[in-house]
Amino acid sequence: MDEHSLRSAFTEAMNSTPTPPEMDGERVLHDARQAKRAHRAKLAGFASAAAVVVVAAGAFALPVLGGGVADSVAVGSTRHPTQSQTGSPDPTATETKPTFPSGQSDRTETSGPQDDRSKVLLARVLEVVPPGYTAPEKFDNPDSLPARDHQAQVVDDHAEVWEYLGYITVGKGDGRWGRISATSVHFGQGAVGCGTEESRPPAECKTIEVGGKHVAVYTALGRPDQWAVYQHPDGVVVTVTQSKSIMPQIQPLADYPFTPDELATLATGTKFTLS
Repeated sequence: MDEHSLRSAFTEAMNSTPTPPEMDGERVLHDARQAKRAHRAKLAGFASAAAVVVVAAGAFALPVLGGGVADSVAVGSTRHPTQSQTGSPDPTATETKPTFPSGQSDRTETSGPQDDRSKVLLARVLEVVPPGYTAPEKFDNPDSLPARDHQAQVVDDHAEVWEYLGYITVGKGDGRWGRISATSVHFGQGAVGCGTEESRPPAECKTIEVGGKHVAVYTALGRPDQWAVYQHPDGVVVTVTQSKSIMPQIQPLADYPFTPDELATLATGTKFTLS
C-alpha cells in the first residue's frame, strides 16, 4: 500500500467513527487510544524517504515514564459524572457524526490558519536536513509520491485536537532515499519514557539524556525505522522519526540520516512544537 492509499484509508476510517454525545473519562481514554493507534499506523505507512513532523492538540492517553498511561482530557472538553465506569452506554443516546473543521467536508484543513501552521512545520523540517543530504522538490518513484508535503487535520471527533504534518524526502544523490519524521502533541501532563505503551511496531528503546532532559529513542525490530520522543515543559510531545526506506522498488539509505543522540536533540528543541 502506498502513502496516498494509507492516508485515504486513515481519513475514511476516522470520518466514519461516530461519537456519543455524553462521554465519561473511560470513554475519552478509549477514543484517545484509538486515535493514537490510527495516528501511529499512518506514520508507519510513511516509512522512508522523507522528514515528517506532526503536531496535534487535544485528548490522548499519554505514556507515563516507567509504564502505564496518564489520563488526559481534550482541550475545552469536560468530564461528565457517570453512575458506573464499566457500564454500557445509554442505549437511547443518539450517535452523532464527527465534527469537521469549519468549511471542510473531512478532517483535513486545506486552507486557513491550521494549514498555514503545517506549512511552517514543513519549512522547519527542511531546515534540519543533515550535511551531505539533499531534500529535492521531486524524486523519481513508481507511485509518483511527492518528495515533500504538509497536512493539518483534526484527530478527535470534536474538531479540537489538531495534528500537523510535514515531511521531506532526503538522499545523497546516489538514488537511495530515506525519511525523517516528527510529531508534536499538546497535552500538558504525563511523561514519555522507555517501557511505556506504544502503538508502533515492536522496538527496542534507549533513554538518552540531552542537557538534563530524558528522551526515549526507539529502534524498530525488523523495520528500518527509528524515532525519539520527548515531552516539553509546556505539554507538547514531540516525536522525531527517521526511516531508511520508502518502498521495495527504491533503494534505501545505507545509514540513518541522524545518530540516536542527534535525533534526541531534535526532539528536545522547540523548532517542532509550533508553540
